[in-house]
Amino acid sequence: SPELPQTTYLKPRMHSVFLSNVPPEIIASILWFNVGGDIGQRKAHPLPYYPQSLNFAHVCSRWRYIVESCPLLWSTISLSWPDGLVNHYIARSGSVPLTLVFTDNHLSKSNASESFVTAPPAYLTSSVLDRVRALYLNVSAVSQAVWTDIIKAHSFPSLEEFHVPGTYGEELVRALLSAPKEDQCISDTLRALTIGGRLCVKSRSSRLPRTL
Repeated sequence: SPELPQTTYLKPRMHSVFLSNVPPEIIASILWFNVGGDIGQRKAHPLPYYPQSLNFAHVCSRWRYIVESCPLLWSTISLSWPDGLVNHYIARSGSVPLTLVFTDNHLSKSNASESFVTAPPAYLTSSVLDRVRALYLNVSAVSQAVWTDIIKAHSFPSLEEFHVPGTYGEELVRALLSAPKEDQCISDTLRALTIGGRLCVKSRSSRLPRTL
């Protein structure tokens, strides 16, 4: 039988030395594509989404410094996380554009005190919504009304991507397109619109950040 090629593995110490020589901007770029930088290349509603930046920050002190120094690594946020974790990500993300991912699978009509059932959470301020670049909404009858009100009430001046489910998505799209926008038409910024995974608008390719 043919001889299989040997695989060379780095010893733990060699592996550590190799990583210590990788420039921090290269590590940040690699981590960015793991925490949501390539989210536009995935299917609509890329869920579940986990707080990976927190995990990377616990690898070692160097990675912690890199992660905590790079706002983009905190800019993809699941609104299904606990409020405290969402607030932590918003604070760490600084002023960079945000990608918000939402699913209401964890919500129930029986618990009317939950966020998005009767009202949006306090962290969804105008300053936060003004920074939203991409919005992935997997809503149902439980949260549709609240999200419709959010979309009608805000201008979303930075929104480039809008992804919604087929069943309730059309109502959200109508709310987005019909809401009055100050000094701006939503079509000026919107690059990609999907309803139920079906691409309806694509004006040009999504931009990747030039710097981290």
